[in-house]
Amino acid sequence: VFMKAIEMIENLSSSERIAFFNQNTADIFLLWRFYYFRDDFVAVLADFHYDWIEWLFTKKNIIIEAFRWSIKTSLIIAYQTYRIVYWFTKYLVRQSYDNTASTSNTTNILDKLLYPTLEADYGKQVLLIWWDRESLQQKSVGNFDTINGVKVRALSLQQKLRWALSKLKRPDTIVFDDIDTTDSVRSIKTIDKNLDKIKNETLGALSKTGNNQIILLWNTISEQGILPAFKSEYKNSKWRLIYKQELIRDDKIQRAWISEEVVEKIRADEWTIAFGLNYLLIPKQ
Repeated sequence: VFMKAIEMIENLSSSERIAFFNQNTADIFLLWRFYYFRDDFVAVLADFHYDWIEWLFTKKNIIIEAFRWSIKTSLIIAYQTYRIVYWFTKYLVRQSYDNTASTSNTTNILDKLLYPTLEADYGKQVLLIWWDRESLQQKSVGNFDTINGVKVRALSLQQKLRWALSKLKRPDTIVFDDIDTTDSVRSIKTIDKNLDKIKNETLGALSKTGNNQIILLWNTISEQGILPAFKSEYKNSKWRLIYKQELIRDDKIQRAWISEEVVEKIRADEWTIAFGLNYLLIPKQ
């Protein structure tokens, strides 16, 4: 059924495809991503990926704690690219503990916007002359605007977001990624300081339109951390969805393309604690 839908989409004109994909639903997004970014699909999606996508399109805020190689970051980058192209997002912020990680994510979004398949239908999404995919391999871009007026910005947790206006718009979407790191959870004092900044400054800078979305991509580090505290505080909130996905659950590997031999090789290459953190989501005690 999926491939028949793709075949039908391939036979549409550019204007027909643009209209078809402008539906803002989980199923349409999957078709859109496969059509324009087919090289992203190097392995079959797992059931939990479809859960994440369905949840994203509920428009609720979401916390995803998942194992390394779960493609949580790349999936969210594709989702945000879709929302940028159709102006469902007006002002997107990607925030990590350090600026290098957040800028890497905004650079990857820009790379998606420069895909030849996307430009063939939607035209140029950015104006600056050097912004071609080949040049982008040598650069990092943490702040840019699209032709349709969407602002995309990278910030570290140390940078201020309050009063961050772009053409009188406040951020309506924020993605936290790599917030919990070895440095950011070094002490209770550091955790409390960073948590307070997120709650009282970063989230306070969001648009007041009521159409915001907050996405937290969680790396497992320690029981004492920024996101564990954030998760605990909002655990009974009806507006927040929390998804935890380890690589192995009930003795079953959760990604079809990862064999037992691959898992054993990963175990051999990783420290026991690191394997527990990155793949089984067991925090340091």
